[in-house]
Amino acid sequence: MNNENSKPLSSLNVYTEIAWVVSTGFGLFLFIIELYLIFWIKVSGFSQTAAIAALVTLCLVSCPFILFAIGFCFRVTRAKVHFHQTDLENMERGAIARGLFMNNPNVPLTSLATHVEENS
Repeated sequence: MNNENSKPLSSLNVYTEIAWVVSTGFGLFLFIIELYLIFWIKVSGFSQTAAIAALVTLCLVSCPFILFAIGFCFRVTRAKVHFHQTDLENMERGAIARGLFMNNPNVPLTSLATHVEENS
């Protein structure tokens, strides 16, 4: 299997995924903070109670959104781990079927035992 040429930048996948998760998470966090500030600035001119009510409403709306985003990241990670685990199991089964994966060492035990006895 020559898989190296199919994805020339496959070694950078880990860094790409980390950058995507961090930038997406940080971007969502900044967006929610921006909404809080906009609500506070726009509504606090009317009354302090209205501004607090707007922030509480935003909290009630943003908490399920944040929980969904965290749950989605966990589901994607779990699916990716399962995919790689299945792929590794298939490769291992193929190697065992072709005789490439042996449980015994390359040196037969009889020659190893005679070599040890000769040195004693």
